[in-house]
Amino acid sequence: MRVLSCFLVLILVASPVSFSSDKASKTKHSSAQRLRVRLERVSLQSGEGSKVFVEFLDMNYAQVANDATRVISLGLASPGSKQTGSGYFYPQRIKIRPGEWSREAIFSSTIPGRLLITAHSEGLESGQALVI
Repeated sequence: MRVLSCFLVLILVASPVSFSSDKASKTKHSSAQRLRVRLERVSLQSGEGSKVFVEFLDMNYAQVANDATRVISLGLASPGSKQTGSGYFYPQRIKIRPGEWSREAIFSSTIPGRLLITAHSEGLESGQALVI
């Protein structure tokens, strides 16, 4: 009986450790599923610029390191308002290597209004952010 009790105690003590170890390794090795676009400044005047950060997120929207060599294309879209602005990126395409967490480009405003800044890469859900 004493051996059985010791065995049960050992199982109960070891189980949570093994479970949390599995959970930590899954979190550690999450792969990129989508892009997030973040702006240094969301309100610009004509001729002003802002850094645009492109980051990688897993399926739970947690930031992760990039897991493959990817090319990110930045673009502009109308948010549906009457006053659609305009601008350009430098660079417009960003190459990101495995292990990198984010990369940045510069957006320069040319015509005032509202714009959606978009980021696309093959195999990932696109990201977007509003700039005014």
